[in-house]
Amino acid sequence: MRLPYDLARDLPRILDESGFSIVGLELEDVAAARQLERLHGDPFDRIQMIQAKRRNWTLISPDPVFEQYRIDRVW
Repeated sequence: MRLPYDLARDLPRILDESGFSIVGLELEDVAAARQLERLHGDPFDRIQMIQAKRRNWTLISPDPVFEQYRIDRVW
């Protein structure tokens, strides 16, 4: 994928200007995955769900499987 900017140099500024921030993976997020009911097999989606749930955030995803986890979801 070709982008009109350099990720390493320009992405921090672009994220800041857009009001986004990068959410790091915390040990508690990983540990919470063990208690998570396995309704969804995609590990990336599961981590996103855990992070949103632990932080009381709304998850942004078109995947209706997240509703089974009783988490706020939009899209």
